[in-house]
Amino acid sequence: MRAMALYGWLIALIGVKSDLKKADLVRYFHVWLLVAVVGGLYGIRMEIFGPLPFEKQWLAEGAYLRHILWGKLRVFSFYADASTYGNAMGQAFVASSVLFLGPFSRKTKFKLLFCSLITLVGMSLSGTRGAYAVPGAGLLIFVLITKSATLRLVVFGSMIAVFALLKFTYVGQSVYSIQRMRSSLDASDPSLQVRLINRELLTKYLSDKPFGGGVGSSGLWGRRFSPNTYLANFFADGGYTLIRAECGVIGKWLYIFIHLFILMRGVRFLIKTEDEKVFYYGAAIVCGFAGLMLSNYGNSTLAQLPNSMVTLFGLMFLEKMQQGLIAGEEPSEAEETDPKLEIEN
Repeated sequence: MRAMALYGWLIALIGVKSDLKKADLVRYFHVWLLVAVVGGLYGIRMEIFGPLPFEKQWLAEGAYLRHILWGKLRVFSFYADASTYGNAMGQAFVASSVLFLGPFSRKTKFKLLFCSLITLVGMSLSGTRGAYAVPGAGLLIFVLITKSATLRLVVFGSMIAVFALLKFTYVGQSVYSIQRMRSSLDASDPSLQVRLINRELLTKYLSDKPFGGGVGSSGLWGRRFSPNTYLANFFADGGYTLIRAECGVIGKWLYIFIHLFILMRGVRFLIKTEDEKVFYYGAAIVCGFAGLMLSNYGNSTLAQLPNSMVTLFGLMFLEKMQQGLIAGEEPSEAEETDPKLEIEN
């Protein structure tokens, strides 16, 4: 229940009680994207030189089953696993790409371009197919809310071109990352079929349980607190499936409605705002959130650390922006090092 609801409630409370300034919003992005770049670079190092001894030991103890496919390592950097890493890189890629299109200085744009390239490479090295939904959904939302017809045409055209290249050609099939991307668009993929079968079995089990089996009753928590039950041995391969197993169909739709409400509230605010910088800061948060919502279908993305914390704090800032927090110019280097800095709105 912590990842499902408690963390979000606590961070919302922090937002209500905090007097946030525009510099805090900028520094949020600085810290987030800097960590993402370091994670991306570490993942590239892992791909080139291989895991370190303690990482090899972790793989040997059982993690290799999920991280070595057909003799190829799914890179996980310093994150908990490849899934978390891939989705984190996807979210950072969306945010940095959206900000790159904003009204910022050349120096800032260069940094954002570097971040987007590194995180894109990191996402592809993770081999996490669900992570590709993050830029897919995130950039689609940006296309729908951007006020620039030129940007809408360029971004949407690029997305169509990439989709057509993957779906209808075999270009780059010898590259492992492109193979994984292409397999995510294959409706007959064996992995997808197994997931669909598992979900059908879950539907039958929950037919008389509208509120599910109870929070913490499935997967690893289920084996610990309610062993020898059906849900304890059920592998929930997606966040929404996990919610449905533990909270039933009523809990699942309530969970989806809450997230859709937050998303649509943010989109509505961005469409109405006239401040360009506010728009791009907010769009970076909203588009990344939308991407994780779609990815959550195949992975428990919204509950993964640090992705959940990045998203929840971002949504906290988005709400404060709607209450009048204005994203102004980035603080100078001297200002960034001054802990007593306060920038007036």
